[in-house]
Amino acid sequence: MGILLGFGLLARTDIVLLALPLVLSEFMKNKRRGIRIAFIAAIVFLPWLAWSFANFGTIQQSSGIANYEHAHNIFENPRPEYSAIGWLAHGAKNFVKFFSFAFHYFGAVDYSIMSFAVGGMAALLAFFGFALERRKFLVIIIYGLLILFFYSFYLWSFGPRYVAPLAIFISIAISASLNFLSKKLGSSWIVPAIGVILILVLLHAGGQMWGKGYFPWQTATLDEVEWIKNNTMESDTIGSFNSGIITY
Repeated sequence: MGILLGFGLLARTDIVLLALPLVLSEFMKNKRRGIRIAFIAAIVFLPWLAWSFANFGTIQQSSGIANYEHAHNIFENPRPEYSAIGWLAHGAKNFVKFFSFAFHYFGAVDYSIMSFAVGGMAALLAFFGFALERRKFLVIIIYGLLILFFYSFYLWSFGPRYVAPLAIFISIAISASLNFLSKKLGSSWIVPAIGVILILVLLHAGGQMWGKGYFPWQTATLDEVEWIKNNTMESDTIGSFNSGIITY
């Protein structure tokens, strides 16, 4: 678990918001195991932090710094001032965005009655599943809340990719709800039928997003790559905020 946690931290630094409740949970069950997991994760993760600090003077990614400064208008005003009410209002606005993202991913890809009905049903099943298995999901629930509050009230920048790691756990929660309903109703076909409907709607939602170009900047990046290919030499040095994506 420590190795996997270390790799997770290398993939996305905000996995620290999962590492904290996970390690604490393991520590409360077995102190030696909790310490061992944290130590192994640190061995995997700390060399990158040391390298980053030695070369750039910070352990933060450039994208995280840029998002924070952009969201707080630091580019326009190096010393912005916000009242407590203004800060809370902006955080609450981002907080609400999460629910619109979640609802959208559950199938509400357009404004039809069917879309909202299925999206609402999936969201309700997920909520019920988390409540039903709250002890098993406790670490994930805490992680989800930390993600929600961190990006809403600190970074002020909330995007679908920040909550994407929760998708598999939301799916498990929906499955737990369907399993519970199946036992209560004693039906052999109603609950599986609901599951099939949800899967079909999610596939439809994915198709809609794919067809519309859900992240249009990817097309712009492809155009940039074509321009770089046609107008620069292999020995040229390219500087770009999206340099990693362009290189890929």
